Amino acid sequence: MNTLTTDQLAAMLTYASGVIVDNEDLLCSLDRNIGDGDHGLGMARGYRTAAAEIATTHHDTVGSLLNAFGEALVDSMGGASGVLNGQLFVAGASRLAGVKELTVDGWAQLVAAGLADIQKRGGAAVGDKTMVDALVPASQALADAAAQHDSFPQALHSAAGAARAGAASTSDFRAKYGKAHALGDRAIGHVDAGATSMSLLFGAFADWAANGERA
Repeated sequence: MNTLTTDQLAAMLTYASGVIVDNEDLLCSLDRNIGDGDHGLGMARGYRTAAAEIATTHHDTVGSLLNAFGEALVDSMGGASGVLNGQLFVAGASRLAGVKELTVDGWAQLVAAGLADIQKRGGAAVGDKTMVDALVPASQALADAAAQHDSFPQALHSAAGAARAGAASTSDFRAKYGKAHALGDRAIGHVDAGATSMSLLFGAFADWAANGERA
């Protein structure tokens, strides 16, 4: 599998959304350790809505599909989390206008554009105990996979592993943003819920691809 059709991409996004919804309680539990405890609620609401959006409307191009998915996240989640999750898909969607099949390089560029926008908006860097700790290594893994001409399953597997390791690393960090920042050293030993949700998302993409074409 070297490219994804629009229908296949929709199937992958729908599958990954289901994984986020299924892990609502886990994400809330992690967030209660150093945050407000509602991260899973917002994530589940957003990805449930976004999956419903792309299930009920047909999109001829990859860019249109990704834009619709991301905008549904922004509209339904609200707040900073909604904007940041939505921009992961929206920021680079315009580059894929008219594209009917997504390549690994196109996916890598989309994630890189989303990451750049997230960092511009939020200011977070690796080590700040945020979703960026998972996204930066995932984006780099995708760029490396594209340069090596890896297949989609290979690329998504590499990105999932990198995101998982990045999320796990947040246990060693103090937090720079949000409620967790006030905890200081007490935040050490707890993984960041936002980084974990990104790890789950990229892991779900890899799981979908590993099972072959489902669309």
